[in-house]
Amino acid sequence: MRDINEIENTCLDLIQDSLEEDITSYELINSENIYDDEVDIVYRGYTFNRGNEEYKIAISPIGNIKCVSKNIPNNLIIDISNALISMLNSIIMDTDD
Repeated sequence: MRDINEIENTCLDLIQDSLEEDITSYELINSENIYDDEVDIVYRGYTFNRGNEEYKIAISPIGNIKCVSKNIPNNLIIDISNALISMLNSIIMDTDD
């Protein structure tokens, strides 16, 4: 296992900020870094809840979704995907200036 590097941490923090800002139907209650030694990537696992239900998802520093809970609602996946796309689009638009 290795430590998370600065670039990975910055990217994962940007993703987390976007998820916290853009997803309003669910609460982000936990996040943790998860190292995948097979591909040498640190993912961040997020736990969302609504009511008594909890849903988990792991996202890479480049915004790829690694895995999700079996019971995760489709609308949460859509909200997460839209937040990732919006964040990446904002980065691209800032770069064009």
